[in-house]
Amino acid sequence: MRLFVTHKDIEDAKKEAQEKIRARNKAMALIEDVKARYIKEKTRARSKKAALEKDALLSSPKFKDLELYEKRQDIIEAYGFDCITMEESDRLEALWDEREEIRNRVEDGFFQDDVTRALHEDFMSCVVL
Repeated sequence: MRLFVTHKDIEDAKKEAQEKIRARNKAMALIEDVKARYIKEKTRARSKKAALEKDALLSSPKFKDLELYEKRQDIIEAYGFDCITMEESDRLEALWDEREEIRNRVEDGFFQDDVTRALHEDFMSCVVL
């Protein structure tokens, strides 16, 4: 049993520590890369699905009556010229509002599921090494 530490022992310990740090940094970078790619793929799929649903809603026969009007002002003018009744104007404006609400709907939040949580936990376990 040695009671003193040599310069070589210190250098070996430094090299080992540096190797562990490099390995940890590489593992963290790989985990972050996998997580980013996974989130990008899932977000793209979710956005595509939402866009298809939005298109289906906007092209429904419910909004067919609005095809005659390019903007809300056209509905107001049609009522002003007695082309439509007040009830029809109110109905068309309510439909216009509903259609605009659908158009302006945005997917909320950052994608997260069990896989992203597991990758995050793995990343955090690398930090503590």
